[in-house]
Amino acid sequence: MRVVFAALASLALALACAEPKPAAPSADDVRAAIETQNRSFGETVRARDAAAIGALYAEDGAALPPGGAVVSGRAALAQFWGGVLESGIASVVLTTEEVVYAGGDTASEVGSAVLSAADGSVADEGKYIVLWKQTPEGWRMYRDIWNSSRAPAPPADATPAATAPDAAAESPSAAPTP
Repeated sequence: MRVVFAALASLALALACAEPKPAAPSADDVRAAIETQNRSFGETVRARDAAAIGALYAEDGAALPPGGAVVSGRAALAQFWGGVLESGIASVVLTTEEVVYAGGDTASEVGSAVLSAADGSVADEGKYIVLWKQTPEGWRMYRDIWNSSRAPAPPADATPAATAPDAAAESPSAAPTP
């Protein structure tokens, strides 16, 4: 009986001393964290800090840029964004349109983006979807895909379509009658 009592007392003491498990974040908390990360993204672009942009991704994060190969891992992502900065992009404003979070360690975001050059002119506008992942560092981009809302530019070697000859002028029945 003493052994059972001692075991129950030890269990009760262990449970009383255990740290309570933190409550799962609410959907509003997750959205706020994502919006904070998006502001950080814009700040790092303005600071021209490609390494800091890479750090906004999970260690195993990846970007799926339009017209390009998948870019995986923080080092490769930093290099990719360094190239974007070198291309003349000086500002990125991300606007969260929707966040879906049903618990756990992932959330999805749909948003819009405006990319501007140093002179303030809008270089591109687009939309994106990000799959976010909760990490020990906080919420980080896990998968990032986007595209432009602008019509694609015609290929550089595009030639105007040949104009079809006027069919009436070539038709034998179109010849004037005597």
